[in-house]
Amino acid sequence: MDKLEYYVGGGIMGIGTLGLFIIAPIETLIVLVVTLGIGGGVLAFLKWFGVLAPLYVQTTQIAQNNQTLLTDSRHRFEERVKAQIQTLPMNAQGKSNLYKFVLDSENTLKKILLSEKIPCFLSDVRFGALTVTYQLKLREFSRANLDKLMKLEDLIAQALSVESVRLIQGSGFIDCEVSSPMRVPVDLKLLEANTNGSNVAIGLDSTLRPAQIDIAQHGLIAAIAPSRRGKTQAIRTTLYLLKRADPSLNIVVVAFKSADWQAFKDCATLIYDAQELKQFQSWLLAEMYRKAKSPDKVKWVIVFDDLVNLLSTNPELTESIKQFASLGAGVGITTIVSTQFSGKDSGGTGTFANATARLLFKPSSNLQGSRDGGMAGLGLDQLSNQKGDALLVVDGDPIRITTALTNDNLISTLTGAVPERDWLSVAPNMTQPVTGYPISIHPMEELIERLNGWLLESDSFDWDNGRFFNRSEALRRLDWHNNTHYRGKLEQLEQYIYEQHNNNNNKW
Repeated sequence: MDKLEYYVGGGIMGIGTLGLFIIAPIETLIVLVVTLGIGGGVLAFLKWFGVLAPLYVQTTQIAQNNQTLLTDSRHRFEERVKAQIQTLPMNAQGKSNLYKFVLDSENTLKKILLSEKIPCFLSDVRFGALTVTYQLKLREFSRANLDKLMKLEDLIAQALSVESVRLIQGSGFIDCEVSSPMRVPVDLKLLEANTNGSNVAIGLDSTLRPAQIDIAQHGLIAAIAPSRRGKTQAIRTTLYLLKRADPSLNIVVVAFKSADWQAFKDCATLIYDAQELKQFQSWLLAEMYRKAKSPDKVKWVIVFDDLVNLLSTNPELTESIKQFASLGAGVGITTIVSTQFSGKDSGGTGTFANATARLLFKPSSNLQGSRDGGMAGLGLDQLSNQKGDALLVVDGDPIRITTALTNDNLISTLTGAVPERDWLSVAPNMTQPVTGYPISIHPMEELIERLNGWLLESDSFDWDNGRFFNRSEALRRLDWHNNTHYRGKLEQLEQYIYEQHNNNNNKW
């Protein structure tokens, strides 16, 4: 009704006024001037002036589209940004530079969206340690608009002159993560305050909130990145936080190079020798097997740093890590591996198949990023080269974080248990159980160890009939082909498990 009134009234006024101009132009002009002064101004008159009404409408729309992308005024937007920046732990010059960057970037982003004809507005701005995140919302939801927006990463990065831009779809919004020109220091005390037991704050997310992970839920955690991205420093900080929260935690670090880990010598056991590593992995497999059949709740974290080089001198470590990963979470042992890349030389896909948590930094290529992440579409190539800029992927869900640096002086203040080198009493040939642990175990037990995490944590075995519910899955987990030969071996394994189950009075 309002629109009808608008156009009819305006049309009548327009036609009438035009007629008066033709008959008596001078007199009509005088009347119009008087009318404008009396009636409240040009805008009120034009609103009812039918000939110029479309021009008025168009002008109003253009003015609305050129407003700040936020729903409130430009002034309020600037005040909100200024208030947020004032809370950041930065000096005055850094805050000033960041403030100017955000305002300039918002204006550039607005121009890009208008030029690309994407109906979008900015609902929020958030600050991370290495990022500024603009939260965008589409005014008109359509697949075409969404696809168009998600293809603008490179264009936005070029326009803003930043290292990287990452667009992420959320629930009803799109996050535009932009590399920040100013690094906000990661507050280690904040990470300490949010680490409790096995739940560790591994870094800060894109809103400067602690990003936590419960390591007890993961048999294998993988940190993957080319050299000098910050993965070793991230692991050092994680160990520091865990040991500080729980001094009784047993930590063993197996490393190819010693320099990065000497600060832990008084609160962890460090292994650099290839022969000792062979003894340790054999002992640990037996220890895990023992813990699986006992109420022993002692917690362990085992770190294998620079996996590529460790495997070059000890290739059998590949199979050991697979077993650590499959059984570890159920017996209180978490394995952390770091490597420059995932692939054949770092143990192959099988090594990382059970890596339910991954700390990923910018890869050497998009293809390598897909391998490292175990899936495509994570946007790893859109991370920056800044140390500590990473994605934490837990059970397939990624979150961008910035990890922290912990210096040697702080690490050296740690106290607590240091694991005894019980594995040194294991014979070098690793065939005789010197310490009483079953180093040489029944062949079927070796197969059970490969399945034990699955066997213990899921309803996978029919104990009444002595067989796996899903034989195909059992074959896959054993890396066996689904043929007559291996199905026969699987039946033998089923019979053995069934017999042991009965003999041990349901201890499985």
